[in-house]
Amino acid sequence: MENTYHIFGLNITSAIPLPATPAVHRQPDAAPDVVIAYGKTPETLTNPRIKGVRFQAGPGEVLLHVDGVARYHVQEGRCVTIEPEAGANEDDILIF
Repeated sequence: MENTYHIFGLNITSAIPLPATPAVHRQPDAAPDVVIAYGKTPETLTNPRIKGVRFQAGPGEVLLHVDGVARYHVQEGRCVTIEPEAGANEDDILIF
């Protein structure tokens, strides 16, 4: 199911309901500025400039891995791909 929102001037389409957002939904014909979707994420970034225990950041992208929850891949600030781990709770996924 696709959820649509208009938050902070951005049109957002999300596979996950965002219950803490204002109840202002975007116009149906407006193109999304940000898309949040479930999908496959990379294990590592190709060219990370910064690496931490749970994250990597490179030009135009960030990869966050939360054990027991999901891996999150953000590209150009416009596309967020979430790959849940087996048995992950959607409420836990939403927190990150």
